[in-house]
Amino acid sequence: MNRDQILKYLNYKGKYTKDVKKKLNKLLKKYHPDNNKDDKTTILIIYQIKKEIEEGTLTSNYDNINNSSSKTDTSILFLENMIRRLKKKKEIIDKKIDKLYMKISHYYKLINNKQEEISFIETDIIEINDELKKLSRIDFIDIILLILIIVSIIIMIILKKYILFVPIIIFALSEKYYVDLKKKIFLKKRERLIKSDKIKEDITSDLNYVVDKVNSLVESEKKLKTERSNIKNDIQFYNHELSKVKDDGLSKENTYDNSKSYTKK
Repeated sequence: MNRDQILKYLNYKGKYTKDVKKKLNKLLKKYHPDNNKDDKTTILIIYQIKKEIEEGTLTSNYDNINNSSSKTDTSILFLENMIRRLKKKKEIIDKKIDKLYMKISHYYKLINNKQEEISFIETDIIEINDELKKLSRIDFIDIILLILIIVSIIIMIILKKYILFVPIIIFALSEKYYVDLKKKIFLKKRERLIKSDKIKEDITSDLNYVVDKVNSLVESEKKLKTERSNIKNDIQFYNHELSKVKDDGLSKENTYDNSKSYTKK
């Protein structure tokens, strides 16, 4: 909105009525930089008009020389306030980003630790599975004991020496003891494998939670950095506007002084 459009909307007739005040506040809220980031100049005009109404210096001619000093001072005050406010907001965001960075770094360390734990457990699981496979197969001792039992039976039958039945029983009992021992070891290994799988599952669940947390924090950090970047651009814009207002003010003062000097002559 330009100055004429704002004045037409306010319908100001020399008195600062409740209706004018209400309309001004509505415009200030609508075009405030927090609510309207695309339009940064309208708020300057609205603020100038508000100050002029409050001071009783409002005219329809924006370039009126008699009021140029008041308008320049008003613009400078508004712009300086905006710059201070934006710098303070930027400082707050900087602190938030620093805190987020510390949290993200902490969670990244947790992720590395969890990944190392999972790596160790996976290695342990692989070793246990290999051991279980070996225990489930017939090994060298099994074969030897079976051969001894079979040979003893054959010799006992051929020689008809039933005394050999004793070593057969001993070999058979030895085989049973060995098989039971392997079974006992197998069950312990399998129990250990189940525990390891459960631990891995718990750590993986914790890891996923931490990863989700990091992703959320990184997303928040990106938003804050974007907001900080926009604030930097706004500060640059208002600094530029401030320089223009100050230069225009000096130019108008010089023009006014020159016109007075010319009149005296």
